[in-house]
Amino acid sequence: MLADQLDYVIGVDPHRDAHALAVVEVRSGAVVFEASTLADAEGYVCLLRLADQHAPGRRAFAVEGTGSFGAGLTRFLRSSNKNELRGDWFATVAYVRTISRFVRWSGLEKALRC
Repeated sequence: MLADQLDYVIGVDPHRDAHALAVVEVRSGAVVFEASTLADAEGYVCLLRLADQHAPGRRAFAVEGTGSFGAGLTRFLRSSNKNELRGDWFATVAYVRTISRFVRWSGLEKALRC
């Protein structure tokens, strides 16, 4: 069960100029924080800082469009994983369906719509 493995899911809806993010507390399904950041290197650093502030503990990043507008952010987060994101992981194929269901159930999908 997802709630046994994570404390937070950070959903990111990337766009060309800005990325919308929402932090969901897994046990309650509550959206605890929403923001948007620029879709550039400074914005990626800001997004990671916001994740550190609002999603302490075990967390997963669920980034939509990792092959298009989310590609730069995904590369940044993966490269940061070596040092800064020890407890974080990305949605892998085994967890995509679980996280997708959770995103729809928790209201994260609505929170991410711009």
